[in-house]
Amino acid sequence: MQEKLITPQAAADIVPLAQIKQQCRVDADITDDDALLTSYTLAAVEACQHKMGRPILPQTWEREFDDPALQLPLRCDVTSVVKVTAVTGSAEIDLAAQSWRLAKGCKLVAMGIWPYGSLLVRVRFACGAWPDAAGVPEPIKLWIMQRVATAYANREALAEDGRLIELPRDFVDGLLDPYRSYR
Repeated sequence: MQEKLITPQAAADIVPLAQIKQQCRVDADITDDDALLTSYTLAAVEACQHKMGRPILPQTWEREFDDPALQLPLRCDVTSVVKVTAVTGSAEIDLAAQSWRLAKGCKLVAMGIWPYGSLLVRVRFACGAWPDAAGVPEPIKLWIMQRVATAYANREALAEDGRLIELPRDFVDGLLDPYRSYR
């Protein structure tokens, strides 16, 4: 199975830079660290999505299955399937919507069999838990801001007795619990 991101989400829109600067206690007119704060924000959004097991804002992905089964796992929170293509030894066949269905927002199910001789099935789909940044719950935004502020304040890895340590699970990590996907 191969996967590639076609259209990324607008991650910087989830928490605007002005709000990040306020969280980090950086004056709005000081722009020296804007690129660094933006980088930390993008990393925090990726970490947030990884912890939750789901994308925050809409994005488009394409996934190829080289051993197509009757049920193909997609990402969580699939909002639409854009295109399903069966690739045979000699052709690419776009499949009509009647030949498959989306199940539980995360699986593509064949309504029969894939075309004879299919070597792989390519699925392009859109997914995202919330349609826009305004709909993203405040606890998620707060988690991202806390992670950015921690990274900004501690620009080096945390160390204890000369060993690198992971940030401990705390209140901030608990903010994501209601939004996790356990599929």
